[in-house]
Amino acid sequence: MRRFLNIFKWFRKDESGNVTIEFVILFPLFFMVFLAIIETGILMLRQVMLDRAVEISVRDLRLGNIADITHDELKDRICRDTLVLPSCEESIRLELRPIDENTWVLPSQQAICYDKEEEINPPSDLNRGGDTELMVLRACVKFSPFFPTTGLALGLPLDGNQHYGLLSTSTFVNEPQDDGV
Repeated sequence: MRRFLNIFKWFRKDESGNVTIEFVILFPLFFMVFLAIIETGILMLRQVMLDRAVEISVRDLRLGNIADITHDELKDRICRDTLVLPSCEESIRLELRPIDENTWVLPSQQAICYDKEEEINPPSDLNRGGDTELMVLRACVKFSPFFPTTGLALGLPLDGNQHYGLLSTSTFVNEPQDDGV
């Protein structure tokens, strides 16, 4: 028994390895925080770039600079301006519709995002609305998290394929067009 106590005293007095124990305990925590910061930065960069691209396209729609635009052309314009959204053309979904100013019925709060495995059936044409008509454009893009096991990614609303959606919404009023009068 005394021999066991002597070994225990020796183990208690020996301080070699203290740094290793501290490293093993704290490194995973700091590394997870570091990965969560990277994930947050990537998510925010994608969201800001999507919002920017939607606003650039909305400005052209509002001013009438692009006439008779199709769904695919609007997708291409938005994706061209985003710069950092991978596979944007394949994963973006758009919704452009007028808002009735008499009833103020807004589109449903249900996000227009979809499962990435589904086939996208875009409308054949976009309803650009008439002069001075209130319009809403919503764009949704789905992504996989960079680090799916970090705290941020675990807190994101993910679909069945472990993708999260970024939604950008913009409302605008079409400017009256000069018909040569």
